[in-house]
Amino acid sequence: MRRLFPKKKNKKEMDDKTAADLKMAVNKIRMGIKKYERAAREFQIRARRAVQEGNMKLAKNYLLRRKRALRNLQQFQGFIVKLERQQDAIDSAETIKTMGKTMRSTTEVLTQQVEELRPEEIMEINEESEEAIANIEESAEIMSESLDTIDDFEIEDELEELKAEVMLEGEGGLPAAPVSVDFAEEEEPLDELEDQSQSDALKKELEKLQKELDI
Repeated sequence: MRRLFPKKKNKKEMDDKTAADLKMAVNKIRMGIKKYERAAREFQIRARRAVQEGNMKLAKNYLLRRKRALRNLQQFQGFIVKLERQQDAIDSAETIKTMGKTMRSTTEVLTQQVEELRPEEIMEINEESEEAIANIEESAEIMSESLDTIDDFEIEDELEELKAEVMLEGEGGLPAAPVSVDFAEEEEPLDELEDQSQSDALKKELEKLQKELDI
């Protein structure tokens, strides 16, 4: 029964067997190529030696055998070229098949991802995100404005104090900067300096008034 109905081999087994047979054939042909290359060199050496010995008939025989070895070598080289082309074609087919399976799988994944992405939903999420960012930025701007207002009030107070100090210095006739300072001398009390400044200012005002009266 087994001989009448042999078990069918699946495609994977057939492919593996074909690849193994092809590899075995290539190796066998390569061994034949080496054999004929070696024979051609050997017959050439023997023919030269026969010529040197004066045996032209033997030299001619070696040259004929060399010619035959070269012809067989050429045939085997043609065989190996054909088999290597078939091997390359099989390798290419396997690569293309693998690429096809991979591309099919990736296409299915991409299609599923596109279906799950839902552009309308993404646009809605993007709009909600932009609105949330805008609200946060607006809140931050409001907070910064309130802080700026507080800082402005403080600066205005400090500016008024500085104006008052400058006006007081201008009325008292105080110099903008001291010409020289002697640290060895004792500093006069602040009250005496203010009294002296007011006295000097009063004297200047009286002198100015006197000049206007004389005119």
